[in-house]
Amino acid sequence: MTDVYRFARQNEWDQVAEQCRFYSDETRYVNPIDGTTALHLAIMSRTGYTLEDGYGIEPVIPTPAPLSVIEELLQIFPYAAMIPCLMNSYTPLAYACLVSGDECNLDDAAAMVRLLSYYAPDCVRMFTSGGLSALDVHIISYSHRQEDDKEETLLLSGRSSTVVLRTLLEAEPTLALPRRHCDKIGGPIELLYRCNSVAFTKVLNETEDICNTNTEHELNDKTIINTIGDWWVWKWTILILKYGTLRNKRAGAAFLAVQAATKMVGCPGVVLKLAMKAFSKQSRVPDVMHNFICNFPLHQVCTWPCKVDCSMLSSSDSVIASRKSAAIGALLQEYPHASRIPNALHQTPLELAVSSGTMWDGGVRKLVKSNPMAVSYPSPMTGLYPFMTAAAVACVPAEVYQQRSPIETTKRGLVSKLKRLAKRELDTLRTVYGLLRSDPTVLINRFQEFEEEEYEDEELCYCENVEQKYDGEVEELAVEFDNKIQLRSLASNNDENQQTEEQPHLDAKMDNLMALSRTKKLETRTTGMRNIFAFTPLDQTEVLNKTA
Repeated sequence: MTDVYRFARQNEWDQVAEQCRFYSDETRYVNPIDGTTALHLAIMSRTGYTLEDGYGIEPVIPTPAPLSVIEELLQIFPYAAMIPCLMNSYTPLAYACLVSGDECNLDDAAAMVRLLSYYAPDCVRMFTSGGLSALDVHIISYSHRQEDDKEETLLLSGRSSTVVLRTLLEAEPTLALPRRHCDKIGGPIELLYRCNSVAFTKVLNETEDICNTNTEHELNDKTIINTIGDWWVWKWTILILKYGTLRNKRAGAAFLAVQAATKMVGCPGVVLKLAMKAFSKQSRVPDVMHNFICNFPLHQVCTWPCKVDCSMLSSSDSVIASRKSAAIGALLQEYPHASRIPNALHQTPLELAVSSGTMWDGGVRKLVKSNPMAVSYPSPMTGLYPFMTAAAVACVPAEVYQQRSPIETTKRGLVSKLKRLAKRELDTLRTVYGLLRSDPTVLINRFQEFEEEEYEDEELCYCENVEQKYDGEVEELAVEFDNKIQLRSLASNNDENQQTEEQPHLDAKMDNLMALSRTKKLETRTTGMRNIFAFTPLDQTEVLNKTA
């Protein structure tokens, strides 16, 4: 153990600063028992986190380390900010964001976050062994210090509860995006919902009571915003949504909370419904923040992926599917006309839902009921009808059957996997059948298109056969001509006069055949194109007679 680490363990920060000036290499020491460094201890002293001692040193009351000492440790050895300790793999940044004591100064925590992100920018993108970022640690620890009420009950010094949250998101905005860990949905929004699920449900019920008691003329967005505007969880939610959609945002575009919530794949339904209650008009507005595709919130929710990939059927897939179904129902209830509006790429919500692997009972039934005409609308990209897209997208790759996870090596795990795959295939069949039953005439339309394509293929094949016939005759004549030239070159000089007499005759025959070949090709192509353009599709009665 070095003197710098021993003095930091005893909270003698003046001695730590003096040792750093003369023995800077001692700051690189890592405790082999708990994996901490002097920087870890300095950060812990300011957050009120106590650490058990393993060296027989008498524990003392933590004395906060000055920020100047923390900055000096970072200047000498900035890599210490990226060293995880052996307890949950927490880095110094995670300890800086941890709300552990009875009293916590959030402004002081934000100052430590700024120092750590300035000297070691990569420490913001590090995760613990449980897949948590420093932002996740701050959300969990702060939520546990709060009661299930919409008011801040814990007296925390600091100008705002979002100061640490804003500092972290400014350093790395991608921390606001959802992610997966161990087949579970993660991310700030998900953790904020899980830690405050009871409070979310309570506030949502209050807002629904307000909407039911007031008329449409008395109710507006400010009424709901005034009700939940002071709730710290709602402040954090809006801030996370804003930074989560900050990437690729067009300059000057206004922030839309409902569109931002629908861009979070697997967003909890309570969060989306609260955003729809607080900003009711945004459900009727297309998204122009990032691109010119102009997706409505319903379009964006329909793009949430529910496909089967080579990573097996995970538990998060079922959670996303259930939340997607609920979100589609809520958005259709709020603005049903959105199901009839295609985006800038002429894609309907039904096409987006089917192409993302949505099943019949997972939202497709609701979309078809809202807009039955979308079933007979082919995709402008692929030309496939929705029932064709559903059959093509839901095909399970062979890798899913062949790949084995550690759980599926046993007989019970393998049987469970095969049952899930069989259930998905049955759901796919139900989806295709439901789409066909909604509008069986798509089969007749597709049969007419197939007849037309088959007739055109026959005309083109006839043209190609004729061209190949004349090309073959020309090639045979050319080979015959080359053979005769070679024989004549081997002949004696006495036959030179006869050769010169036959040469003009062969050349003329060759030219005539080439001209005839070109004429036949042109006539054949003209006749084929005339027949193609003169083709009229069969009547519907004729198609029905043929199918019968």
